[in-house]
Amino acid sequence: MATKANRVYARCQQYLEEAKGITEKAHTKKAKIKKIQVGDRVYLRRAPSAGTSSKLQPVYTGPFRVIEKVSVFMISNTFIVKTF
Repeated sequence: MATKANRVYARCQQYLEEAKGITEKAHTKKAKIKKIQVGDRVYLRRAPSAGTSSKLQPVYTGPFRVIEKVSVFMISNTFIVKTF
């Protein structure tokens, strides 16, 4: 009985790994990596705040100017003041 349960468990683990590979492949196919340079203007996605409704809040904030590229995934930025 224990060997049958072990085989079922092993097969489930195999199916989970296959499903994980399929979803990762689909995600990387849709992912768009954009090249951001120092001096570019970018919009940042607003983080949800606790205790407030975000239905009427803007999704993105900005524009921000990139002042330093720390790594591939991190940038330092400064807020651009709009003057009219």
